[in-house]
Amino acid sequence: MKKWKFSIKKAILIALCAVLLIAGGFMYKKLSELTNQLTYLQDSTSVILSDMGNLQSNIEKTLQEEASAIEDYSITVMSYDFANKTYKVDVSVVPKEYTDKTQISIYFGTTECPLERGEYAFTGNMELPLDKNFDSNITFLISNGRKKTTEVLNDHEGLDLNLDKVLTANLEKEPTYRSGELRLDSVCNVELVGNHLFDFESLNLVMMLDDKQVAEEDLLAQMSGPDGSEDGSGAGTVDSTESTDSDSAATGTTSGISGSVSCELAYKVPEADTEDSESEADIPEKQHLRILVRAKTTDGYWFEYTMFEGDYLTLDKRLDKESFKKNTKNAAYDRNGNELDLDVNEIQEDE
Repeated sequence: MKKWKFSIKKAILIALCAVLLIAGGFMYKKLSELTNQLTYLQDSTSVILSDMGNLQSNIEKTLQEEASAIEDYSITVMSYDFANKTYKVDVSVVPKEYTDKTQISIYFGTTECPLERGEYAFTGNMELPLDKNFDSNITFLISNGRKKTTEVLNDHEGLDLNLDKVLTANLEKEPTYRSGELRLDSVCNVELVGNHLFDFESLNLVMMLDDKQVAEEDLLAQMSGPDGSEDGSGAGTVDSTESTDSDSAATGTTSGISGSVSCELAYKVPEADTEDSESEADIPEKQHLRILVRAKTTDGYWFEYTMFEGDYLTLDKRLDKESFKKNTKNAAYDRNGNELDLDVNEIQEDE
């Protein structure tokens, strides 16, 4: 009898445990469903808030455009003067409404440039300092008789006049002298960026001995091959942020290119006893060797970045390794050949 009572208690306990397990499983399922529903509601709320934010931005933009007195405008860089460290911009603005009495001026900071009325637009040009881009500091003043209104160009991003980083480069190996030749056999890392201001017609590797160019190699042709890569051991890739269109590719120009390319230069140094050489008394003790990259723009400017400098000891017929220097000069030149010294920016290697 006691054994039978014990079995009944055991069965009841097992049944209670089973009920609790079933109830726990049911509650877990419900809790998971509630969690999923909550996540869905949170996602839906985020989407709705995002849509509302975009709608508000669009409404604000539409109201600003409707309130604006300007139908259209353009500010274009026309030329650079590196001797005076200035650049000239051409300005064109089309007001929404104007009369015979309408006058328009544009202010770059506090400097005024009156615009002349044309058939469809008011135009003018002005020289500005190279060290300023006037981001969010350009204002139109529109005068209609006694009524005057101003409009700040909040949407104008300014001009990226950071010329220091237009061209940067480095060499992985130094040049050598052997068998009577100055030679360079190295991978060259190059970054050329137009900043939406320049298109380039050439990019060359150059060897200079004193002031004389003695060897040259076309890097642009190698780096912008049919498949976008160099044919040699190095690889060149067109910068996607400054990608060239089909017309640029057809004409051999680029607005920006970067990558690594295999560079080979050689120059046979004249012997002192050859007809081409000067008399021994006139032979210089040393000659200065420079390796640089030169990029020429389609509108007559060029940039040079010196990656290596060192001395060739003429009588000893060897390079003076103690004179070796890397990444020594960065410069830009205007159409008149005026030089603008730039900061030397070395390419940062990926770690």
